[in-house]
Amino acid sequence: MPNMDNLLLKKDDGTDVTFYPVSDRPILSWRTNVSGVAPDGQARVEIQHEEMKSGKIRANLKIVQPIMAVIPSGSVNAAGIQAAPTVVDEDAISITFYAGKQGSNETRADLARMAAHLLSGAGATSAQVVAVSAVTADLVRDVANTRPALYGVVNLLWPS
Repeated sequence: MPNMDNLLLKKDDGTDVTFYPVSDRPILSWRTNVSGVAPDGQARVEIQHEEMKSGKIRANLKIVQPIMAVIPSGSVNAAGIQAAPTVVDEDAISITFYAGKQGSNETRADLARMAAHLLSGAGATSAQVVAVSAVTADLVRDVANTRPALYGVVNLLWPS
């Protein structure tokens, strides 16, 4: 079994974000550590896995991005301290895999690669993807509508 380590994920502005290990029980979890932001306001990665009654293994991968309130500049209390921003909502993406008893690392690898391809912009053209490791800013935000899954998630507009 691999050891928990930092995760480095790229934001859409092209910058890397480090997620630090928090817990390996009962859910594997990592979070960012942005200065001046309370733990509830930190982005999180969670991986939960379990064996279901059917014998299948269910694994859920989740990334959560808190949406922070904007604190007006110069808003301070009598002691001159400005409050930290608070969480007003969250956006999250969750992917669940179901591994059957008869599957193998080959069938699971095929499924994982197809899911990664779908989320990285698969379309009608073979090998059409958005290079998620590119440092180009707004690469995903500005994705073409010919990439239905990625475009839909970003813009909340789905093909009809």
